[in-house]
Amino acid sequence: MKIWVIALLTASILLCGVFVAKVTGIWDGTDNGSGNIKAETLQRFSEDSSPENIRGSYTFHDIEVLYGIDASDLAVAFQIEAFDPSIIGLSDLENLYNDLEEGVEIGTGSIKWFVSIYTGLEYIHEGDYLPSGAIAFLTSKNLWTKDLESQYGDFITTLPQTSYLYSSEILDAIHAEEEFGESLDTGSSLDEPLNEFSGKTTVSDLLEMGISQSDIESILGMKIPNNHMTVRDICNANEISYSTVKSEIMTLLDSLDQ
Repeated sequence: MKIWVIALLTASILLCGVFVAKVTGIWDGTDNGSGNIKAETLQRFSEDSSPENIRGSYTFHDIEVLYGIDASDLAVAFQIEAFDPSIIGLSDLENLYNDLEEGVEIGTGSIKWFVSIYTGLEYIHEGDYLPSGAIAFLTSKNLWTKDLESQYGDFITTLPQTSYLYSSEILDAIHAEEEFGESLDTGSSLDEPLNEFSGKTTVSDLLEMGISQSDIESILGMKIPNNHMTVRDICNANEISYSTVKSEIMTLLDSLDQ
């Protein structure tokens, strides 16, 4: 066979391959940022995209590339502050959330469950917890349904801190605290009295303080999607002025004390 014929056949095969990849969505002709993902990870994902296959060695960048969830959105949902959210490692989450009550854990399993809800991919819930910030984010996307709330409402936790800082220095300090007993504050102050309104106050907390649900909904101007959510998370997810809501709630609390 002549050389030019072989060359023509080769070019045709390559063009057909690109066309099929474009149609199926495997390749869109642009850099998808997957260069930092190991080939074996991409291979495993191409064979089975189940969230169950997500590993602790993954980063938020890996989740973004594989499942289309922005690393910055993951950081917001899990209430993490980081200069570069894409570098956050899933294996670091358990160390980062080192101040949760006994039996509550935020880790790789939480990410698996979050990805499952976000994408609709099947995943068997195994007692994983999600922070209220993640519920607020999913609610804002109309992904946290009444059915999910009725089945898994007990697996939502309000984080003791409003935000968690992510950096190598913070994680090193956390490891030092575990090993040597040194204390470190990685977020906001925890010194507020429990009966005072703050960024960590949930709707349930306000109900216990004596404010009725109808009053809370009147101040928010909307139905409460989940009593486990913090007022701040509800405001952020629905573009409501938190400072205005806070002022009205504090005024109402003051009137209850009189």
